[in-house]
Amino acid sequence: MTITLKLYGELRERVNEASIEKGFPATVDIEIGNLRKVRDVLFKLEIDEMEISHIFVNGIYTGSGMYIKDGDRIGIFPTKMALMFAEIPDINSIYISINFKEGNLYTHLKIPEGSTLKSILKKLRLPKDIPDHKILVNGIQLVDDNSVIYAKDRIEILSL
Repeated sequence: MTITLKLYGELRERVNEASIEKGFPATVDIEIGNLRKVRDVLFKLEIDEMEISHIFVNGIYTGSGMYIKDGDRIGIFPTKMALMFAEIPDINSIYISINFKEGNLYTHLKIPEGSTLKSILKKLRLPKDIPDHKILVNGIQLVDDNSVIYAKDRIEILSL
């Protein structure tokens, strides 16, 4: 059971394919084995989520928490290519609410399905470990920033 992975931009360098033509993505077939989510593929290739702007699974904009299956096609784009896809989030988004308790700031955010808490903090330009704060999702404190966030989830950032 395999998936086809296409790596764009500088992410192409993560695979050793001598035949990659400049300007084209690196295309690799990967045995799924115990890989369950896009995040597992990133870990296998030693790609940090902070290096990525967009992920597509079978042509659908998604996050790293998306499950994968035999025959899937995954495209991964680096942060340097983010502007090329500025309009993509409107195509396949879920909506979440974020409440910053200390300043009574409240916002809604569009994110791709399968997004993790880590990618949301990145989008908000917040560090993973916000000092003297705790993060709740639907009233429950999360300790794993790889937790997948779902449509209509409520995220609260509380100062201690």
